[in-house]
Amino acid sequence: MSGAKLRVFKHNDLDDLERILKWADSRTPSPKPETRNPKPRTLIVTESVFSMDGDLAPLLDLVALKEKYGAWLMVDEAHATGLFGAGRRGLAEEHGVCDRIEIQMGTLGKAVGAAGGYICGSRALVDWLVNRARSFIFSTAPVPAQAAAARAGIKLIQSAEGADRCVRLWSLVDLLKSELINAGWPPSGAVRSPIVPLIVGEAAAAVSLAGKLRERGFFVPAIRYPTVARGAARLRVTVSADHTAADLAALAAALGNPR
Repeated sequence: MSGAKLRVFKHNDLDDLERILKWADSRTPSPKPETRNPKPRTLIVTESVFSMDGDLAPLLDLVALKEKYGAWLMVDEAHATGLFGAGRRGLAEEHGVCDRIEIQMGTLGKAVGAAGGYICGSRALVDWLVNRARSFIFSTAPVPAQAAAARAGIKLIQSAEGADRCVRLWSLVDLLKSELINAGWPPSGAVRSPIVPLIVGEAAAAVSLAGKLRERGFFVPAIRYPTVARGAARLRVTVSADHTAADLAALAAALGNPR
């Protein structure tokens, strides 16, 4: 909608991103003193925790690169909100770079337990979006109950109970990974993430396995093309603090050995 030139860099590939930043820098000369038009802005967009593989963005390196080239950085914390950082605000907080990221966004429908989303930035950015973003202006406002639920969710996340739930979640993630390895599944590539992908390969096989799991009481969605690449269909397991060790052991047993 912005009319900007879109260039996609390879996943977490800093060299490829820098190549594109150099290209963008070379095609946007500084404005002439007699003109009022500012130099076009380059915006880097990334998730902090990636939704399909559960891996993390190299956030510190991204911040360093965007500052080197005078770009802006927008980070989607949808899968990190409630889990990372002292206040569970996300990966940016955990790395101490909140004040060096121009736009942080996320959802209120995952760890927060409500619905909707948020954008954090400067007062000027927020005012601009409120008054000029067509997709926001013409959307329906959230009902008061939805806003109240989000406020309550954030309050819980930042409480002592929220801290305990976070510790319990990470313990369950480690337990699930151990159970899956014991069942014969290859270890997840993600070092620390509540998202555990089980790569199946062909879409039909993933859908079939998801169906068998559902018959046994487990809802584990099959993810396939075009959400992921062809031949990389998977089951996407997402752990919550309300799961139990018995739940995870039963899931591993139901999955069986993939070989």
